[in-house]
Amino acid sequence: MKQKLLTIWVLLAGLFSGGCALFCDVAEFRELNRPVVEYRQFQEGPALHVAGQVRRTAGNAVESVRQLKDGRSLHVEVLVSPFERDGTGNGFQTDIFLEDIDYITFGNDRTLLWRRNPGEKTLPSKAKPVFKREE
Repeated sequence: MKQKLLTIWVLLAGLFSGGCALFCDVAEFRELNRPVVEYRQFQEGPALHVAGQVRRTAGNAVESVRQLKDGRSLHVEVLVSPFERDGTGNGFQTDIFLEDIDYITFGNDRTLLWRRNPGEKTLPSKAKPVFKREE
């Protein structure tokens, strides 16, 4: 009896805490409906815009989008919960600034989204203007 009560309590705690700690799953690129991967230029520098809608038969509430940097590569994870709440939906979007990134992958399958051209130089993180003094 105590085992059943403990199991029910853990399940309810997971549901009311957002459900992501126990029930979230990472979406894969092949599960996206209308995926968008496009290069954009911002004032801060070039970026890759990644967006889409997760299509699953059961549960497709996007809880969060994580960007995990490992050296010069970046990994994108879209956490999906089977419990839809107010303010959640199945769509997501994120911008990834490319200043010191060589590769961007998506999901547990690590689908390659973007790769820097071999001859392209890495951009400086914050380019400072050089002023010459007139004499």
